Amino acid sequence: MEINFRLVESEAVGGPPLDVRILWTTLAESRATPLQEPLVRERIFPVCAPSLLPQGMPLSDPRALLDLPLIQKGHPPEGEWSWGYWLEKLGLKRTEPRGLLLGDMGLCLTAAVEGAGVAIGRSLLVADAISDGRLVPALTSAPHVLSNKVHIVRWSQDRIGDPHIKVLVNWLAQAAEDTDRAIANDSHSL
Repeated sequence: MEINFRLVESEAVGGPPLDVRILWTTLAESRATPLQEPLVRERIFPVCAPSLLPQGMPLSDPRALLDLPLIQKGHPPEGEWSWGYWLEKLGLKRTEPRGLLLGDMGLCLTAAVEGAGVAIGRSLLVADAISDGRLVPALTSAPHVLSNKVHIVRWSQDRIGDPHIKVLVNWLAQAAEDTDRAIANDSHSL
């Protein structure tokens, strides 16, 4: 089997012909069908550069977040990407989180790595940065929050029943699970 990755912005007609696509879609659109299978639903949690925290260690008291700049994704941020959502989950009250509002998850995480504040990260996107110490979970204990979107694998009609697709999907699912487990282990060892 040969795997060739391409970044595709849309599934619109006229795009390049592909056997398999990995998509990030809504929970409602993620059910298993003959043409797709759910892959992974990422955990969401606050992350920051160790330099932003006392002794570089996650905060044991969530109230300490209120003293840090908070980085948000979105215009305006919604759901689990909103600090309003997180502060409520943590039992904290603050009218207007201070910090940065950025339109792209990559910018949010880059700002967090650079020490600009605490960002809300997706487990698979922050895995390498946590593993190599550029980011740490901001809290020793955070609510278990899953993304409202899911990664799925979708294949072309002519690939239904193809055993190679099943092997690829199983491999991707195992890699995602291993990465998620490693993040959880890294977080607990801090």
